[in-house]
Amino acid sequence: DVDAIRAFAQELKDLSHITTLGMTSSRLGAELANEIFQNLQFLPRLEELDLYGNDLGESSVELLAGVAEHLSRLEDLRISNNGLNSASAYVVAGMLSKLRRLKVVSLHSNSFGANGAVVVAEALRNLPALTVLK
Repeated sequence: DVDAIRAFAQELKDLSHITTLGMTSSRLGAELANEIFQNLQFLPRLEELDLYGNDLGESSVELLAGVAEHLSRLEDLRISNNGLNSASAYVVAGMLSKLRRLKVVSLHSNSFGANGAVVVAEALRNLPALTVLK
């Protein structure tokens, strides 16, 4: 329900104690994802963000990357199966460079292409805590 997700996005501002946010297969799409991402800055304790299967696309990933600096405690990022393409890979790589505490990264079932995969792989090399890659 679109209205419920919009209301939830607004409530995130008052949930600063949240450490895990799972939005798996919520079919957010770009517009609803953007409403949620705008409020991630209010979750300073967030350690796990699961966005598997939401058809985010490049514009949403750009917004997520823009708030990454507010996610300094994030250890687990799952953005698999989101229709991300080779252009998105560059955005993802830039975002990963801001999330130095990541231990788990899940990117499978996206279409980064060969060049995009290389760019993401280079960014992953700079994550000292990374132990799980999917």
